[in-house]
Amino acid sequence: MKTSRKLGIGIVLTGLMCLGLGPVLTHETRVGAGAALADGPNLPFPGTGNKQAWADALATAKQAGRELEARHFDAALKLDQQAIAKYPYDSHFYKQMGIIHVRRGQPGDMKAGEELFKKAISIKGDDPQYYSLLATILTEEKKYSEARAALVKASQLNPTPAAAAEINRNIQQLDAVMKGRQ
Repeated sequence: MKTSRKLGIGIVLTGLMCLGLGPVLTHETRVGAGAALADGPNLPFPGTGNKQAWADALATAKQAGRELEARHFDAALKLDQQAIAKYPYDSHFYKQMGIIHVRRGQPGDMKAGEELFKKAISIKGDDPQYYSLLATILTEEKKYSEARAALVKASQLNPTPAAAAEINRNIQQLDAVMKGRQ
């Protein structure tokens, strides 16, 4: 196993730990295996925009989550795009769409996932899981300094104790990789 692949999987596991999920190591399920909005979590209204528009968008995003769980990635993307068009203020919709892209794995999906996780962060910048998921993508793209910065930020946002320990291990692994490249 190449160092970057091993490191990427470790950071993926951090993203999953932040989501309260166990490790899933197959290529197609590496990111956000159970993170879909399908039947949970119960999300509060973000407080911006129209509450009914958000409720309608949430129903659409939950359907997208069911499509994601069924591995119908294109259908899931279309539904998540519809949810965002109805209500562009919920960071969870962008996170889910980023996960869909990464799990689908087509050319350009990693970059799309990166942009979507950044958008989620721009809406709700105090969620450590968004930074961990972003670090996953950045590691896969061999952007180690940026991945490290995202993990440091995640560590500063009070992740669960298990996620914090994994984040710290991943920071140490990134440090070793970057030191070996000098």
